[in-house]
Amino acid sequence: MHDASSVSTNQTITLRPSLLTYFEVGGFLGTMAVCQLHLSLRHPQVFDWRLTGLLVASFCFIILWLALHKLTLSGGRINYRSLFSRPSIQMQQISGYRFQFEFTDREAPSLGPFILLVIDPKPSADLKRIKIRANVFCKRDMERFMNIIDQWPGRDSQI
Repeated sequence: MHDASSVSTNQTITLRPSLLTYFEVGGFLGTMAVCQLHLSLRHPQVFDWRLTGLLVASFCFIILWLALHKLTLSGGRINYRSLFSRPSIQMQQISGYRFQFEFTDREAPSLGPFILLVIDPKPSADLKRIKIRANVFCKRDMERFMNIIDQWPGRDSQI
């Protein structure tokens, strides 16, 4: 746990997806891709190269998607980068945050919900709500990140 005196406004913290996330998300697809590639090389007349290409391309896309996730706290600003967005917010512009589950129709039911860290800006900031996919990061790193946000000097307390 951090106390207010240990939190410095010039510190930089960067979170990247955990190694476990790479294994969980890419492991199954990667195993299928490697097996299909091996079988296609050993028996090219039997196994379809289009399926091999699709599995390898899907695996590479998933790894790229994970590798581009990055959550940074630097200079009093939170920056989040993913494949499709790059929102940022100053610490003084945050009115609160919460964790929420999000279900979408396009997900397979076996994948379950996404765990999102939702950062709500103050109305005066004129910014959109920031949704960060929290389940790609290590739980311990996210807890550390949240403790620092809670204790940030000059920021209102968590709602």
